Amino acid sequence: MRAFTKGVLVYRGLILDFNDGLTNQMYDERYFFERPNPVNLDAAAVGISCWTWESIESSNNDWMNIGLLIIKEKRYDVLPIIKDSRIESYLSVGENGEPEESFIIDSIHFRTPALGSLSALVDKEKNHIFLHNDSHEIVGLLSACNFNCREFATVVFNIITAYESAVANVIRENKIQVPETDEYLQAKEMNLEVDPVESLNFSTLLNQVTRNYDLFSDKYGDLADSKSKFKSMVSRHISLRNHVAHSGAGRVLIGEERTLKELHQQLIEIRNLTSLLTNR
Repeated sequence: MRAFTKGVLVYRGLILDFNDGLTNQMYDERYFFERPNPVNLDAAAVGISCWTWESIESSNNDWMNIGLLIIKEKRYDVLPIIKDSRIESYLSVGENGEPEESFIIDSIHFRTPALGSLSALVDKEKNHIFLHNDSHEIVGLLSACNFNCREFATVVFNIITAYESAVANVIRENKIQVPETDEYLQAKEMNLEVDPVESLNFSTLLNQVTRNYDLFSDKYGDLADSKSKFKSMVSRHISLRNHVAHSGAGRVLIGEERTLKELHQQLIEIRNLTSLLTNR
């Protein structure tokens, strides 16, 4: 499940940069210039804490029915249950519509990197997971919907821009003829030295790779199982970038157009392609 490679953590195909209190001496200087994800974000930054969430005290009379009303009113999936100042179980709605108490079996550390947290949810096929501290006390909760926050969008955007830069670099290296945009032509008229590749948007950049699929696959390795499958990947990645760029303005990463598992898979695809094109 886990392996250390070039100073970074690999978890279910996602290369992670992590921030868990380890000293900088563990890495040489080069790592900080080439680290795959300079935006550090952990589960605590994405999820909610026990100091701000809504919960139910089991000492209350009729606490299960009160908790059920809270779940239905707030449209919660789970409601933490406090017993003797500890959180060891949660309330949810059973198949018969009745309140159901379940003990917390799985949890991850609240400092787990955001990408690793995403991988954990997908791996366990869950829409939520509780967060524990060094003493394994439950201190927070991470749900699938939390990955629609602006903070996580910055992590995804960082992954996409790294891919965008990698694509732009291989286009330059292979001297691929690219279309001249209006921005490029205007700069040219003003006698400004502008790289035509820099004026291309994400969609146009990826279209250049599709047009030269055989060339890139021969030189850098198979980009996909086939050109048609790569085209499908391109379509998904463009959609993801658009949603990230407009997150908070009616666009979400996880929703009707994309499940948590699909987001995870798309990030793996993008990271693998970036690694392939940069020979890392």
